Amino acid sequence: MTSVGGNGATEELLPAAAPSPMCVTITFKVNARHYKTSMGVHVHITFIFNSVFAYIQTYNASLSFARYLRKLRSA
Repeated sequence: MTSVGGNGATEELLPAAAPSPMCVTITFKVNARHYKTSMGVHVHITFIFNSVFAYIQTYNASLSFARYLRKLRSA
């Protein structure tokens, strides 16, 4: 999700569920043109943090799913 501030700068809001990497890439391309605003540096740092956080969430979910599949196979 993205909120647009009064000065035109975007600020990334952390989604409830981890988005897919494709979604993150699309969001990055959409917001790239806003990085030249006065808030650009802050937005960029926030975006990178949220992207990494979303990637870790997705990675953890895939790990637990793989564990679940192994448990099913061994049962």
